[in-house]
Amino acid sequence: MNNTSPPFKPLNADSDVIFHMCQKKLWEEAVESGNAYFPPTFEADGGFTHATSVPKRLIDTANHFYTDTIGDWICLQLSRSALLKIGIMTKDEEALPVGEKSASNEWTENQLVFPHIYGGIPTMKGLNVLTKIYDMVRTENGKFLSITGLVE
Repeated sequence: MNNTSPPFKPLNADSDVIFHMCQKKLWEEAVESGNAYFPPTFEADGGFTHATSVPKRLIDTANHFYTDTIGDWICLQLSRSALLKIGIMTKDEEALPVGEKSASNEWTENQLVFPHIYGGIPTMKGLNVLTKIYDMVRTENGKFLSITGLVE
């Protein structure tokens, strides 16, 4: 992992809003249990949760990493400042692998920067970390098409 500053300012880096997409079932299980949500690849990825500050990148990201994953997906809209308030750091870094699947060559060649949340995502409502949930739309064969109300 690169600990140096990125060569340019990330898109929307000043925005408090970031997004994380996940399997709906896993999010609901975390909420029901009252525990923080951790993506399945959290430990393999180095102890962080992948995110983006640019919603239009979500569909390409979903199709790069998750078309083979069965089930419904959602997109969580999160607050960087609410995460920081409870001690969870978010760092803007280069595109990194998810599990054993490498980042897209396009992302690395273009030096795209993504927020990485160094912790899980708390599910408690009073913390105001989660600000909105969007449904993700897929075809029967798993291709992601849109995020209702966010990326059409």
